[in-house]
Amino acid sequence: MALVTMVGAAAALSLALIAPASTPSLARADAQASRSPFAFVAPAAAAASEGPIVVSLPGFAWALTIPVTGFVVEADETARDGTSRRLTARNDSTELRLAAMLELTRPGVTSAACRDLYWRPLSQRLDLPREGTRTFERGDFAMVDYVIPDYQGTPIRQRNLWIYFGREAVCGYVHVSKAFVTPADQAHFTAILDGARIGPPR
Repeated sequence: MALVTMVGAAAALSLALIAPASTPSLARADAQASRSPFAFVAPAAAAASEGPIVVSLPGFAWALTIPVTGFVVEADETARDGTSRRLTARNDSTELRLAAMLELTRPGVTSAACRDLYWRPLSQRLDLPREGTRTFERGDFAMVDYVIPDYQGTPIRQRNLWIYFGREAVCGYVHVSKAFVTPADQAHFTAILDGARIGPPR
């Protein structure tokens, strides 16, 4: 099979994964974008970052910090009412893709509850083969990690790491993916998982 076809399949799958239908307020905002004061506004994409990616919501003293460099931010969208934010980025050198989302939900949410909120409907909707699926918790985060061996019959071997968290009244996640993953890519996933943190922005 032609390499361009395999790359195209991987890109299509990445786009499907980073916009799960399980985020009600995001879906409403998108549907009302042409007439609502709560439509998303996307700034122009930035150059490759030299430092970590930091994502926060207005009114909160903390931020989600993702320890990556060399990523180009493709979209950084905040709801005009300040209740949600989502960001997508890519690294052309490592071929990793990254998505992050924060959403105001309800007070007292836990990381495990946020994982259930997003992962359960997403896993049912995708209907794709998955290998090596594991769920685990570490520190402030609750994770899901798996590999998709193929997409619509096209081999892609895409690894997907979802890092979920709950803080105050906010649920959020980081999704890191890489098509045609190899053992050498493990270091990139480990660095993000070990270095992600929630706290005062630096």
